[in-house]
Order: sequence, then C-alpha cells, then structure tokens
Amino acid sequence: DHVICCGLFHFFNDLESVIKDVSRVLKKNGIFAFTVASNNHKKKYIKVETRSSIPIYKHSLGYIHGLLKNNRMQVLKEQSLLLKAEDK
Repeated sequence: DHVICCGLFHFFNDLESVIKDVSRVLKKNGIFAFTVASNNHKKKYIKVETRSSIPIYKHSLGYIHGLLKNNRMQVLKEQSLLLKAEDK
C-alpha cells in the first residue's frame, strides 16, 4: 500500500530503476513518499563532493517528475525544505 524512501535518493545518481521497481510493487492507488535533494539545473542530477569523501547527488525536479510520469505515478503533494548546511 505504501513505499517510503526518506534520506536515500541523494546516494544514487540515476533513479530510473528505483522508480520503476517502486511502480511495479506498489498497489493501485498506493502512496510513494520520498525525499530528494534537488538542484536548479536542467541536468538530471549533479554530483557534489562532501567532506566525508562520499559523493551525494542532487536531482532536478524535472527529472523526478518525468520519472514519475513515465511510470504512471502522479504528484499528490510536494513540499520544499530549505536548509543551510555545509556540503564540503
């Protein structure tokens, strides 16, 4: 009925296979809740080097919306959170 994925997408560059698998296992009218670190670029994602040497990926909202649409999902609610943090 529900799939929750919070705090993970920023570790993956390409989310296509993840969204596809969620679409496959989610029941009709189920809810998929997730968080994403977004970027303002037109690129699908940008790689950000961190102080811990573990890169993170920021995904464009256009890329996310396109993946959802291609997998017959619709956005029910979108919320933005602004944080001031040091990536490096």
